[in-house]
Amino acid sequence: AAPPPGVDVDGAQRGPPPLPTALSLSEADAATAAAAAVGGSSAVPAEAGRPDTRLLVLDATSLSRVRVSVYLMDVELLFSAQPFGAAARDGASSAAPPGSSGVPSNFAFVRPAHSVELDLTASGLAALPPGVAALPPPRTAPEAAADVVRLSLLLSALFAGLEGNAAVMVEAAGGGLVSRRPVYRAKLDVRAFEKHGLLTVTAAGSGAAVPAAYVKAFACAPGASDASAAFHKDGYTDRRGRFDFWSVTPADTRARVGRLALLVAHPTLGSVVLQVAPPPH
Repeated sequence: AAPPPGVDVDGAQRGPPPLPTALSLSEADAATAAAAAVGGSSAVPAEAGRPDTRLLVLDATSLSRVRVSVYLMDVELLFSAQPFGAAARDGASSAAPPGSSGVPSNFAFVRPAHSVELDLTASGLAALPPGVAALPPPRTAPEAAADVVRLSLLLSALFAGLEGNAAVMVEAAGGGLVSRRPVYRAKLDVRAFEKHGLLTVTAAGSGAAVPAAYVKAFACAPGASDASAAFHKDGYTDRRGRFDFWSVTPADTRARVGRLALLVAHPTLGSVVLQVAPPPH
């Protein structure tokens, strides 16, 4: 007779089968950051409020090693090439291109500004590098929780040696999988008033208007793929920190716009990329 489920033919109990490999990067929500702080994580700084005190969360399943790399981005160049794509991509994982060693094609020939190899075995998790700390696995993790590792990554540690408000692409690669997430270290607060087709740009913290911030907009037709995006307009914020991205749009063009991708860039305060809907038309 066949042995019951979970029992080998020799009668020994066996654990659940290993989970499929998976890898993802996401920005920590308030609850995750609070849990890391309560747990006494060395990755959580005492001071807060700077863009680089945020945490990223790395979730890895059935992986023993992951390399985390930081690449400097030319935000305007990347945005112009993929306004709805790479500059606004989430942290979902994908298979690494053949021969790329886990580096996305945009960065295949670029040396990372900073890189760290993470050992996800039990011994490695007991000796994580500065800025990296273990978190409890997600509540949705199935029975084989030993296969699931969740880590917090302090951005200031990933940005070691980088100055200013550089925008970077953070990449995690392991087991043939790649997950990447753009991070903008801007000291800008950007608000979009979609109903009126307006942006306001202020300095984070002080709330002072930011004039002369460069804004570039690309448009995509309703239901169209991101690849169909076309240049919409560009210009600079006025002395009140405002930019009108819609009122001068010709009537025959408005009906062909379903989404807008906007880049806001300032030489000293950094860059922000966002997507908005056009005003009702």
